[in-house]
This record gives sequence, structure tokens and C-alpha cells, in this order.
Amino acid sequence: MTIVNKANKELIASIEEKNKDLEYYSKKIEELTIKEERNRVSQDLHDTVGHIFTSVITSLDALPFLYRADQKEAEKSIKEISDLTRNGLNDVRKTIHQMSPTSHRTLVESVTELIADFMKHTATDIQLNVEGEATKVNERAKFAIIRCIQEGLTNAKRHGQATCIKINISFKQEELIVLIDDNGNGCNELNLGFGLRSMKDRISALAGTVNFDSKLNNGMRITCNIPMAKEV
Repeated sequence: MTIVNKANKELIASIEEKNKDLEYYSKKIEELTIKEERNRVSQDLHDTVGHIFTSVITSLDALPFLYRADQKEAEKSIKEISDLTRNGLNDVRKTIHQMSPTSHRTLVESVTELIADFMKHTATDIQLNVEGEATKVNERAKFAIIRCIQEGLTNAKRHGQATCIKINISFKQEELIVLIDDNGNGCNELNLGFGLRSMKDRISALAGTVNFDSKLNNGMRITCNIPMAKEV
């Protein structure tokens, strides 16, 4: 009985030790999950709010000139700015509630809508070119790619003062390639701010890569490569 009791005690001690280990790792996983989710939400809010404010500020800057030239058009522009901020507020709410605003549209449809909205409010010429057969992209990847394109547009307009932006989406057998070219100011030494760092983080989470190429007075090119060996 003594041997049996000793074995039972050792077994119980071993189980308790393993339970402590499991509890420790569970807490660690929870902490990492919370941190990852916090980072994701902060990225989404940055992308959404930055995009909205760039559009609103550009529209407001043009408003005094438009008002002097055509009062009716100026009043129409004010209504559009109001709609933009209202829609932006809804986007922020969706982000906070972790809802994807693109679930019922394809990647190309969502990007087309994003471009149309940005052109409308910033008077920027944006050209979209799609190559290859549009492969189905899962929600996680689609949301990340759209946010990256959104940040690329915002960065080109806000920091580069670009007037023309070209976006190329290439569906290949093994990868999806997104190119964003602008004719903005450019720079010889690029310092990655929060937005561009978030772009790298989003694509890295999809096992992809992002490269930034910029030269002073020669605009900027952003290249995103995302593996497509399996459904993205």
C-alpha cells in the first residue's frame, strides 16, 4: 500500500505540475492574442481614419476656391464631405466591432469601390489594371490587401502630394502581386511610419513581402508579393 500511495502521490504531483504549466501557457497565449488583436485593431483604425481625413482635408482645402467659382457646386461638395465623414464613422464602428466591410464583394470589386471613393474626394487620377484570372481570395487576405492599398493611396496623397497613382493587381499561379506607383515627391531616404509598417505587418502575416522604392522627385513604388500556392 505504501508503494501504491507513493505512486499515487507522485502521479497527483505530476498532474498538478502539468496543470500549472497548462495554466501558464494559457495565460501566455491569451496575452499574445490580446496583443495581436490590439495591434490589428490599431492598424485598421489608423488605415481607416487616415484615409478619411486625407479625403476630407483635400476636399475642404478646395472648398473656398470652389465656392467663389460656383456656389451650387460648393454646396454639393459640402454635402459630399458630410456623407464622407458619416460613412467614415460607420467604417470606424465596423473596425471596432471587428467586422469586415468587404465580405460580400470580391477583391477587385472592393478595390474598385475604394478607388472611386478616393478619386471623388481627392481629385486624384487613379488607374487600376488587373492581370490574370481573378482567383478567389479569402476574407482575411482580402481585408489585409484592401487596407494596404488604402494606406498606399493615403500615403501617396498625404505625404507625396501625388496627382496620379497606378495600381496593378496580378493574379499568378503561385502568387498575387500588387503594385502601387505614384508620381509624388518621393524621397531618397524612406522612414517607415506607422502606416507603412502596418502594411508590412499585414502582408508578413500572409507569409508575403512588401518592398518600398522611392527616389526624390520620382514618386514611389510599393510592391506586395503574397503566396498563392494555396488559397490566399
